[in-house]
Amino acid sequence: MLRCMPRFIYLPLLLYTLLPAQAPDATAKQGADSSTVSLQHNLQSGSKFSWALTVTADVEQAVQDQKISSQTRFVLHFDVAMSAAFNSKTTTALHFVRRVEASSASNLTNVDYDSARKDSDPGPLAPLAQLVGKTFNVTLDALGQVQKVLPPNDLAQNPQEQLGIGDFDTLFTPYFLPLPATPIQVAASWDAQLKFLDPQLGDDGNVKVTSTLLRVVDQRAHLKRQLQVQPPQRTGLQIQVQKAGGSAVFDLATGRVQESLLELQSTSTQSIGSNRTAKATSRLLLQAALETTPTGQKSAERK
Repeated sequence: MLRCMPRFIYLPLLLYTLLPAQAPDATAKQGADSSTVSLQHNLQSGSKFSWALTVTADVEQAVQDQKISSQTRFVLHFDVAMSAAFNSKTTTALHFVRRVEASSASNLTNVDYDSARKDSDPGPLAPLAQLVGKTFNVTLDALGQVQKVLPPNDLAQNPQEQLGIGDFDTLFTPYFLPLPATPIQVAASWDAQLKFLDPQLGDDGNVKVTSTLLRVVDQRAHLKRQLQVQPPQRTGLQIQVQKAGGSAVFDLATGRVQESLLELQSTSTQSIGSNRTAKATSRLLLQAALETTPTGQKSAERK
């Protein structure tokens, strides 16, 4: 979240920045049993596709008789090219940042930036604007798990603070979902351990996500996802989670995530001294989606 926001506003949001700890095996083919389906990210060298990460955060907070509301949104548009594998275990997805959109509206600031507009002024969001035209090297293992991310080496300003992340890996893991290790049937569920990273709290723990295959329609697997979040215990801070889950659609024919969504709602109460209490209600949406090419075809179909 933006650093112009008071610390306690985005504190509960950063709790839920998710980094997969493991990505089970998958395949894009039908299982040996015709009634089962297996899933696999397409890591074929030379393939190309585009996707976008959208983060939207709505926060309402109150300190005594003062109330502040804020709406923050940023979108990173990536063009991806799968490069040759370093070895049999890893490959690299080159993520070129084609476009950046960022907006923030609150009692303290009002910014609306889009790199596609020539006269758009990023103002305090300049560290985000500098990402346009840069390339991130994202190393994936054979299962599609993000192993490491090498950011551009010529960044003049650190955008991680405005993004509300402690590690660039967090930007790319929403697209690469943990998938089941073996073929599954409709209504079957599987668990994966996710690692949440909270740079503000210095927290480093695991959270379990349970995914369920709801149905397969036209070679697309529809998934339900539920996070079992345990808020951290901190003196003077109480966090209650109202909602932590989402959905995803995986294309069996292309081996690409078509779209994924995580919705996280929480309320927090924090003591800020002198018998004063700050309360905040937050709603965070994390969306990853394939983008359509100018020809009207989904980018996952491009080679």
